[in-house]
Amino acid sequence: LWRALSAANPLVRLNATSILVDTFPLRDPNDASRGDATTQEGVQKTHKALVSLLTDDDPAVRASASDASARILATFWDAIPTNNIRTILNHIIAEHASDKTSSSVRASAVTSIALLLDAPQSHAVLRSLLPSLGNLIHDNIERVR
Repeated sequence: LWRALSAANPLVRLNATSILVDTFPLRDPNDASRGDATTQEGVQKTHKALVSLLTDDDPAVRASASDASARILATFWDAIPTNNIRTILNHIIAEHASDKTSSSVRASAVTSIALLLDAPQSHAVLRSLLPSLGNLIHDNIERVR
């Protein structure tokens, strides 16, 4: 999975992103002696992979990474360190919502934030970030609005 997330082919990275969401949090079931340490290593490795995917050159991979990040955050908010949450949200809100090269990335950012709003624990963090999305109401693409 980790090799596929950094593959040269964007379709491989796209498919690996959807698998990553379904398998989060990754941990080695044979290494039960380390317990939480193994889980935290998996969370950190996943965070690093998500940040890499959020800054990918391919717009489809970036849009998929935005959706994947939101789905992981909505489900496992309490298991992810706060600084990792902020890093991911900054990528989605600051970079993806204003991505001039791809309307699908902007639309994915809006969809991702809407998904996160369904998770009550995200409201405190999103409260300060949501006003920066106000300009999207004037976007030329209806799907983004």
